[in-house]
Amino acid sequence: MKREKLLKLANKLSNEDLLYLLNVSTDRLSVYCGYIDNRCVTDDVLWCSMNGTKIQLNLMHCEEDLRKNRSWHYALYGTKE
Repeated sequence: MKREKLLKLANKLSNEDLLYLLNVSTDRLSVYCGYIDNRCVTDDVLWCSMNGTKIQLNLMHCEEDLRKNRSWHYALYGTKE
């Protein structure tokens, strides 16, 4: 599909339609969160929800205390435990 057609389609979608589209595509989405000490921090999208007028991407490991997750702990503190 050409980009112009995609742009027109995207502009026609309501937030609820876009939310549905994102939720059925979560296995294809990952979010770059930044870097700490030259370590790139990314996380997979678990689910999406409305937050006021914005669509919020809820990340896999944000359902827990990030300091208790091994990957995030390593990124934050440079140690595995």
